[in-house]
Amino acid sequence: MRGLMAGRPAIKLGDWIRIGSVDCVVSTVRPPNDEWGDCEVVFDPQKPTNADVKWTGDAWQFVEKSDFGGYADKYQRLRPYVAILKTWRPSR
Repeated sequence: MRGLMAGRPAIKLGDWIRIGSVDCVVSTVRPPNDEWGDCEVVFDPQKPTNADVKWTGDAWQFVEKSDFGGYADKYQRLRPYVAILKTWRPSR
């Protein structure tokens, strides 16, 4: 029997989080139980993409949708996070 799921880790704009093997930059933080997920991230420095993410209690996970994210370079609001994505990578 599983124990209680852990509350989501504290995150803020510009933080790096890892989803599976993908390093992502947090571009939006949402309130708990938001219908779109816990946050939005940008990832893939070669083709910057944005996607919604949720905390499962154990790990970050992309929110399943009919499409897999958008072209982050197209959105003015995401440009600061795309810049972080392209200029720095967390050490592993």
